[in-house]
Amino acid sequence: MPISKTSRFQQLVASEIRFPLATIQVISVLSIIIATLGYFILPPQIPLFYSLAQPTQQLVPKPFIGILPGIAVLFGTLNSILCIEMRRYDQLLLKLFAWFAVVISLVVLFSLLRIIYILL
Repeated sequence: MPISKTSRFQQLVASEIRFPLATIQVISVLSIIIATLGYFILPPQIPLFYSLAQPTQQLVPKPFIGILPGIAVLFGTLNSILCIEMRRYDQLLLKLFAWFAVVISLVVLFSLLRIIYILL
């Protein structure tokens, strides 16, 4: 019986969606690193809720900067699990689903970078 040299990840995930799923994880880790570094250089209040009418309502304490990387990690993890569970479906659908998650993760990362850039 030949020994398979593929990892469990390679067995579970189709080759077409490995790159987007890995990209999501890299973006999530990058978001965590940027938020951690930003935490130490940001002022005590940061603008997070831009849609609120009054400027005082837009400000939150700086530990709330962790919300954005949390969203990225949660979204990336849930998307990866869904892609693995739906591996029997059409590959085009899985590719679209995975790349859409990459776009959402990038939007979260750019939002984080914008908040930090505004305050520096």
